Amino acid sequence: MKDCEEINDTQKTQSKSVNGLIDILYQVHIENANQQYIAKLIGRPSTSVMPISSFVFEFFIFNSLYQVDWKTSFDRAELIYHSDEYTEGQQQKAFLAFLKEKIGQDPTRLYYALLPLSFMPDISGDWTTVTPDARISIEYGKRFFKYVNELQRLVLTNSNPSEIPTSNRVFDPISECIRFIYNVRNNIFHGSKTILEANEEKQRKRIEVYDILLKCITSAFFLCVDKEPVASNFVQIPVPNRILPTGPDILLDTNAIWNALTSGNIKQEDARLLSEFTKYYPPPASYPPEKSALFYPSAGIDFITPIILGLPYCRDFYFFEHNLHLCNSVPRINHPLRQIGCYFIGNEWNKLNDEHVIEFDFNGIRRTVHWVHKDNLTFLESDTNISFYFHRGDSEGEGGSGQRWDSVLLEKLKSKIAPGHNCLYITDGIPGGLIADFVKKSKMLRFHALRGQHKQIRIYYCGILTIS
Repeated sequence: MKDCEEINDTQKTQSKSVNGLIDILYQVHIENANQQYIAKLIGRPSTSVMPISSFVFEFFIFNSLYQVDWKTSFDRAELIYHSDEYTEGQQQKAFLAFLKEKIGQDPTRLYYALLPLSFMPDISGDWTTVTPDARISIEYGKRFFKYVNELQRLVLTNSNPSEIPTSNRVFDPISECIRFIYNVRNNIFHGSKTILEANEEKQRKRIEVYDILLKCITSAFFLCVDKEPVASNFVQIPVPNRILPTGPDILLDTNAIWNALTSGNIKQEDARLLSEFTKYYPPPASYPPEKSALFYPSAGIDFITPIILGLPYCRDFYFFEHNLHLCNSVPRINHPLRQIGCYFIGNEWNKLNDEHVIEFDFNGIRRTVHWVHKDNLTFLESDTNISFYFHRGDSEGEGGSGQRWDSVLLEKLKSKIAPGHNCLYITDGIPGGLIADFVKKSKMLRFHALRGQHKQIRIYYCGILTIS
């Protein structure tokens, strides 16, 4: 009996060494996905060093993962590294073989690991042409982006996550992409690519793809060892022009997203929310009619994402907030919105009785943002027609309105829809929840997010409201 107990104790200790390494790498993996890296030079303003710093850190994680013989380690409940005779290429091949076996048991792991690719803009154009060197040719770069496009299409065309292929059709492109990324890593580490070259716009866009794809691969591993959430749930992506087809190819690049995120102007899930919503509800080609308005009860200073979503539908944007006051320093909404083609009339809010107002032109039409310091219910008395309803972050308790816009007040809200028109909506259903009929007609969007140090799943309901 004593011998059995000793064996069990030994196995537990050895197992901890396997799980201990996984826990350490998982923590770094999550932190890397949730950080913007800034460089501060003496006597000069700070500047973003994204995505190259994020890419380098993720490769450290990937490098630490593929050095381990995971199949043997789990079989023996002991951390076993590959023999020194294994080349890095052979280690990577063994790592992918382990992934392929585990993913074959549950294909949804691969789907959710690769999901960020479905949010990304079109991965094509002259920026994908690499700068050739001793390790990488232009043709090699073309093959890489061809494989990434294949993986992106695979995710986009598989509506059922459990049916995504897990054969060589997927893992051959992944293997080729990893080999290419490994050569990019060598160029950076051995000085073939300088930091200045890495920050050149086209090169930065390419490194962004390398970084996101690498996070997808490491995410697949952590999903296979029952770790969740993973980097794929958090990774920030550029906001593409399909959200506003009249804008530039990229409305907000990833650095702009990070700047808005770190300054508190958007929520962590917003880039993905924008992308997902407009996949279901592409913006119309027509201009918004007179008196068309977005309504956001108990909005705080959450302006950027609702305005971007509402631009194709609204001329007026009503943000009601009874409990907070608008400080001079917030929000500087003109900076991110100028990047998507909004031309502001002045740089300051105008105080008009119980509201602050700022105007801008978009697509040749004057738009007005109203930050109203009144009870949300007064919107029902306004001379406007609701075209977009946005609602999140409200509550029953202190600081919240306690008003149930998604149930008790829903019919009154629908009365603000103009005859012959409808109203798009995004809501989290809090407080009070959604009425059953509302839920049936809604699409549910789920996003992982960090609020402080707490991991949360944020659920949104979206759809189209019509007059009953």
